Amino acid sequence: MSKTTKIIPLTAEDRQLYFGVVSVIEAAFGRLYSGLYTERNSVGSTIACTQEGNVIGGLIGNFTPETNTATVRFLGILPELQHTGLGKAVLREFEKQAKNRGAKRILAFTSPSLEHWYGSQGYDTNKDAQNRVTATKSIPLQI
Repeated sequence: MSKTTKIIPLTAEDRQLYFGVVSVIEAAFGRLYSGLYTERNSVGSTIACTQEGNVIGGLIGNFTPETNTATVRFLGILPELQHTGLGKAVLREFEKQAKNRGAKRILAFTSPSLEHWYGSQGYDTNKDAQNRVTATKSIPLQI
């Protein structure tokens, strides 16, 4: 039996899915700061990836209307399901939501280990003196 995977932009009512995304991301990155839970400021800034109704990954981001910028804060997929295209699908949905909200660029602050991956998704990457990576993609997006 094949598993049904869904990529879901969350609404304010999707509290259970949101905390499922947080749990998966915390499993990958460790405990997130508590302010994250209250900063969920807009529809379309969190994307869940589910399989058979269970959260298996997702993305937490935000949109800043003053600068027309969407930011990827955290993106994670369960380790056993990485390298299957799910992260790419989640990122593409976030890009689509950002474009629909008027974003002119998308930023991702990431680690050196993901620099190549973001580059392969069409992002320009730059590393600073502290070895932190910023990935940027301008809109119009090719999605």
